[in-house]
Amino acid sequence: MKTKYMLPLFLFIHLTGFTADFVLENNLLNKGMTYFYQKNYTAAADYLGQAADLNPGNVWARYYYVYSLALLGKKNEASKWLPKLSSISKTTHYKQLVSFLNSEHTQKAFETPKKKNNTKTKTANPKPNVSQKNKKTDILDEAEYFIDSGDNQKALSIIKDYMKKNPAEGKAYKLLAMIDFNNRDYQASAEKFEKAFQEGIKDFDSYFMAAQANLDIQKYDTALVYYEKASQINAKDLFVKISLADLYCDRANYENSIRLYKEILKDDPNYLDAKIGLAKIEFNKGYLEEALEHVSGIIDENPDNAKAHYLKSQIFMENKDYDNALKEAETAFSFNPLSIEYRVFCSLVKVRNFKVQEAVNDLKKVLEMFPENTYALTALGEAQLTEGNMKEGKATLLKSESIKKMPQTALLLALIECNEKNYDKADLLYKDYCVLAGNSPESLLEYASFTELKGNKEECLNSYYAVSKKFPGTPYAEKAEKRANEIKMSHSQQSKEKYGIYY
Repeated sequence: MKTKYMLPLFLFIHLTGFTADFVLENNLLNKGMTYFYQKNYTAAADYLGQAADLNPGNVWARYYYVYSLALLGKKNEASKWLPKLSSISKTTHYKQLVSFLNSEHTQKAFETPKKKNNTKTKTANPKPNVSQKNKKTDILDEAEYFIDSGDNQKALSIIKDYMKKNPAEGKAYKLLAMIDFNNRDYQASAEKFEKAFQEGIKDFDSYFMAAQANLDIQKYDTALVYYEKASQINAKDLFVKISLADLYCDRANYENSIRLYKEILKDDPNYLDAKIGLAKIEFNKGYLEEALEHVSGIIDENPDNAKAHYLKSQIFMENKDYDNALKEAETAFSFNPLSIEYRVFCSLVKVRNFKVQEAVNDLKKVLEMFPENTYALTALGEAQLTEGNMKEGKATLLKSESIKKMPQTALLLALIECNEKNYDKADLLYKDYCVLAGNSPESLLEYASFTELKGNKEECLNSYYAVSKKFPGTPYAEKAEKRANEIKMSHSQQSKEKYGIYY
């Protein structure tokens, strides 16, 4: 296979060695994954195939190579490689791939359209009048072909020329949105999808991609609307259903999330992401023992599932069992070595366990390659705060926030302002934290604790009651009710001591 494409890397590689073959393999792997996520499956297959050929033991390079072939519509060729993936045959990834290969409907949806044959064939009685509508459709179909082939510039040129005479064509806006999506300009993509919908576009793929774009720019309510519209068109689509369930979970809409996870499991009792989702809801509600038991049972039956190990690590971290948390985090990363989030989480566990310098060294390696990765920047900021470097830590966190807002970043910045007794600024940051965390019970309880510093007893009590009202019966609600009762009995400001220092 010959290399045809060159783009900067954006995926994290597992830096465990520096041999020429290792570096080459990982460069090929990361370039391939870059194209995979851009939906340029031709280029992805090219690079990923080379990485897998260079190291036959790299099962994930082979997996995504096979998936790229499947997405290109090369179903038979992709199926031939399945025996090479036997070592991950029990994973969710493998089962999804097999399901995809066996799904005729899904297969057709991802096939690359064939380029129009411009050679005119003479006929005895050619049709003299081809409608203007058909001509327009042919032009936009050609542009769509170039998008699917990864040639966005040619597609863009065609679309712009077309829109000079047809400025209100919905499909043109849809294609422009797809180009922006492929270029990871999700803000522009979301805006153009909105325009496409105004001009009459109502297809499943557009709603799904619009939801994804809005999710990336943290417009969660809009993302929910478009996921739901996609689901109305195809209620059985698994990817939409699991995306909706996950988003409901992240926005603390646990009732709807549970409903969807259970619907998925009713159709497929072995669908691991739904099982893990139910365990995550238990964790988010504060039922740590139940969540741990649930996820441990999943791991017993599926020991190589990265997502399950990651959740188990989070549970151990919440219990301050940092040794086991790190063990599970490293296990999760070993099963999904392309995940920056998992790698960074390993460092975060070390920070919480005061192995700060080791964590900083790991995070700086990540940031050398990906200087704008917000997971790594936020973890580094926390490490710097833990070392007592408040000014440096705050600067790192502000840089992270300027790239993408995340709950943990807002919380850490709020704690800094509390430490400096800037309670008005802290209040705004805590409210940001709650919104970004989907007003989860944990975030609402954190905010309630903070309000004790403001000296307004009524506001403080209302904040604690908000937790118990929204999430009744949960461990977080019990903590909130207990603290509210203590405040009723005493006007002391014990929390000022708690927030006087970073930890």
